[in-house]
Amino acid sequence: MGQVLGGTALALVVACSPVFNWRQVEIQESGLSALLPCKPDHAKKQLLWGASPSSQALEVLMAGCEVQGQLFALSSIKVPLYLSAPNVQAEWMQVVQAQYQQQGNTLMPAATPLWPTAKLPTNAEWMTSKTNPTDPNTPPQPAMQGIWFHSGAQVFHAVWIANPSTKEDGAVSETFFTGLELKN
Repeated sequence: MGQVLGGTALALVVACSPVFNWRQVEIQESGLSALLPCKPDHAKKQLLWGASPSSQALEVLMAGCEVQGQLFALSSIKVPLYLSAPNVQAEWMQVVQAQYQQQGNTLMPAATPLWPTAKLPTNAEWMTSKTNPTDPNTPPQPAMQGIWFHSGAQVFHAVWIANPSTKEDGAVSETFFTGLELKN
């Protein structure tokens, strides 16, 4: 019981820290909102999807910010009728995993939800960086936790990335992920 209260107190201290100015933010017209610890930038980007030469441009809506060496980002893709949201979710995860590995980092699916109290669809899939801090031959790599899920014709991605020099703080990523909310 003391550990639960201590953990809750720690999360409240982090959540109330002047460095982290938490606010509710929604990705433009997507129905996904989240708690972000800083004022986010919003962007739209065209992403080529599929194999060449038949690739199509899909619009990605994004919101994110960075504070104390930690990136907090949300993304949403509205899936066209000719594509399947579950397939887009799976392909998006594979692309991010491959990009992460090209940078010399390891990204693995999480066997269990990282933050099971997050109020998200049951199709949510988590990935996390895998490091071996006891291996002196392993260079430091960014800590990363990410989630992908879909609802209707929308696929969503939320990610927290901390620079290698940033001390990991589970209360910060927990506040971010448990603050995700999908409004229908």
